[in-house]
Amino acid sequence: MLATSGFAEEADVVRELGRRGAAEAVDVIRARLAPPCSAELRHAAAEALGELGDPAATDDLQRTHDHLPEGHALREASSRALGRLRRR
Repeated sequence: MLATSGFAEEADVVRELGRRGAAEAVDVIRARLAPPCSAELRHAAAEALGELGDPAATDDLQRTHDHLPEGHALREASSRALGRLRRR
């Protein structure tokens, strides 16, 4: 399980899991896309899911994207992640 001492530390862990290609963490990372997680953690989760490229994250990323206004940083991160998933 990811560290729970703070969202900033958890965001760092999520980013590292994405960089390392930790496919076994996809479900844990997907759970970080939704509130009450911080904006930073949600953004890190979207980026990591894009790096991991698991199609299981598509619906979660699409839902996140669709529920935010244009120009929102998390919407943009979700959009980039979806683009990466589609190219795989």
